[in-house]
Amino acid sequence: VLKNTSSKNELPTTQQVPLQYGLDLPIFINCRDRVSPLLKMVKTLESAGLKNIIFIDNASTYKPLLNYYENTPYTTVRLTSNLGQRAPWLSGAIALFAKDMPFVVTDPDLVLPTFSDGKMKIIFKIMNKHPRYIKVGLALRIDNLPESYRQKDQVIKWEKQFWKNKIEKNIYIADVDTTFALYRPNTPYIIRPA
Repeated sequence: VLKNTSSKNELPTTQQVPLQYGLDLPIFINCRDRVSPLLKMVKTLESAGLKNIIFIDNASTYKPLLNYYENTPYTTVRLTSNLGQRAPWLSGAIALFAKDMPFVVTDPDLVLPTFSDGKMKIIFKIMNKHPRYIKVGLALRIDNLPESYRQKDQVIKWEKQFWKNKIEKNIYIADVDTTFALYRPNTPYIIRPA
């Protein structure tokens, strides 16, 4: 663990200076024992030109993932215990690698089929347009879940709540945990306002 940081669920002061997008944007991927979805996520980010990728590894033991870390050009922060979804903050990695900068935190298992440099610019534009919100995250699509998925009804029931508070076309007020999200500089682990 690098350094403990505050994990209080309190709203930080939002930055009024417009956030500037750059390909050096730190992308923190919170990892634990999964390599296949991580490889897809990295490929997607690379295709968008994003290459400041930092893996936060929660004490993984899966050999293929550990082998990947040995050969990746990206920074890997290996933790000695599983700090869960707050690991990027609790480990001190965000304070170290994204001090005073906007940053992204994501899980490794999201499929971003149409992600691009242009989409990231749109996320920054939304963040700058809505200074009251401390992060802007991607929504989880629920209209294409296969019938064969046993938990389909439960997932739809849970996720439907995040599609209710529309503030403009394709933009909703919704709690965002560790689904891909852009954060304002120095934001602690916090779920809302998002």
